[in-house]
Amino acid sequence: MKIKHLDGLRGLEMMNDFPVEVNVTPDCINHKLIINIKIAKEAYEEDITLIEQIFSVFSEACDLGLCSGSNINPEICKVNEFRIENPSKEIISCYIDLTGVDYRAFRVMIRMLRGEFFINGLISSLSLQTVVDSIDEKIVRFTNEKYIGIIGLYNQFDSFKLIKEIEGRRRKDRLVQINFFAQPSTTNVKNLIRIQNAWQGICKGGFSPDDEPAYEYGIITEEGYLVSPRKFEIPIEGFDNPELCFDSLLNGLQKFSAYKHPIKDVHIY
Repeated sequence: MKIKHLDGLRGLEMMNDFPVEVNVTPDCINHKLIINIKIAKEAYEEDITLIEQIFSVFSEACDLGLCSGSNINPEICKVNEFRIENPSKEIISCYIDLTGVDYRAFRVMIRMLRGEFFINGLISSLSLQTVVDSIDEKIVRFTNEKYIGIIGLYNQFDSFKLIKEIEGRRRKDRLVQINFFAQPSTTNVKNLIRIQNAWQGICKGGFSPDDEPAYEYGIITEEGYLVSPRKFEIPIEGFDNPELCFDSLLNGLQKFSAYKHPIKDVHIY
């Protein structure tokens, strides 16, 4: 097994700036992950539940295509298996078998955990290991998520027309408007809301800058709805995130457009 080691733990900047170790195969688009979180103190039931919810939101986002990144077509993204293994007061484990997910998405999950557990000292450490099928697969080790990089918009994006209003980027109130060639069914409106909810979930700290507290970043949205037969809107009342977080939403909408209901164009105000 070939291993390249990248050091770089930053200084403690929060009370719970827990260390991480991430071993991944950057050249692969399929990942079988074992994630172990060591608990630093006796956990309350709601703490364990919250960690499990973060795992679930991340898995949902992967399955919906939000975590494909710039080099992988979001249409092939899916979760083959997801399970929480033997949660206890000492260690919480999760196994996820992923297809078509950029390894940079793992940074999102780590930042989500940093955002939720930034002060109570619950998490002592986190390790994420890729299960490899061959000893020849190259493993890269990261000891700080900032070296992993950030997922971006699929570089062959051509599923629908995209219009971004530059002037609105400093506003807290934003709007995502999705226009269709034909009216989507009730089921597909629900599918859009699933994408919205998963996106809002991973935006809760997931795209926060490396050297800033993750808990300060997130979005607050109203549930999306059809404002006319062929127009769906997602109102955003509170936007505290880098602009790049929209790339993840757009990747998910590409998968939706390919398999659920064709999208004509998307406007981001």
